[in-house]
Amino acid sequence: MNIRTFALALCTLLAMPLLSGCTATHGNDFRMEDARRVEIGMTKTQVVDLMGCEPSDFHEDASGELWMWNRVVVTMASNQSKSFAVKFKNDRAVQIVR
Repeated sequence: MNIRTFALALCTLLAMPLLSGCTATHGNDFRMEDARRVEIGMTKTQVVDLMGCEPSDFHEDASGELWMWNRVVVTMASNQSKSFAVKFKNDRAVQIVR
């Protein structure tokens, strides 16, 4: 093996983890198929059971509680995001944002 081949092989081996392993993820993994099945009038427990996880964010004010599911995945090759929110009042879903 000559020095040029060795250097090329070494650079390839060193670069592979950098190129393939750079992924940033934020939020809970959830399925939009499940989010589409959420309906007005469902309880908080029913929504969490259907979604398969707790919301990734929560906001409460005088008008009720807003529960948000957000998922962002960033890689060297692409960016993917999805979000879903449900507003609750008196433990019942009153608004859905898909």
